[in-house]
Amino acid sequence: LLVVWVILILVYVVGRLFFQVKWLFVPEFTEYFMVCVVFLSLAYTLRSRGHINIDIVLRRFSKRVNIILAAITAFLSLLITCYLVERGIDWFLYAFSSHMYSMGPMHTLLWPVFIIVPIGLTMLALELVLHIYRTVVQAVRGERAKSENLEWLGGKLLITK
Repeated sequence: LLVVWVILILVYVVGRLFFQVKWLFVPEFTEYFMVCVVFLSLAYTLRSRGHINIDIVLRRFSKRVNIILAAITAFLSLLITCYLVERGIDWFLYAFSSHMYSMGPMHTLLWPVFIIVPIGLTMLALELVLHIYRTVVQAVRGERAKSENLEWLGGKLLITK
């Protein structure tokens, strides 16, 4: 998807620069590609620990306290994500039932774009459930979860490789 996006923008820029050709669909579809890239990569970013970690305060706590904070943070994130999934589904259903089109020059049907939001957020919610499970197992057993080492959004919280 990123490769297609880059090629599309490259051809658009070259076309405008050398041939004074402006494709009307490129700016609009670039925005749709951004929605796909952002929402479909949320779960992967959580799984691969790719979020920004700021651990200036958390370094002062013990590993056990950090594990508990990670579980609490993950649970709160799951609640917010579930709410956003519900709102995203409502948004998609409204666009689908009302045959909503973009206001741009391409007049694009919007429900296929809107469904990406709840799909990506649902994948994130499932990954958060797995993260909570691993964190609770680690807190209870005092050991590393088998499938991966755990860190969380607030900082390097758990044992690393």
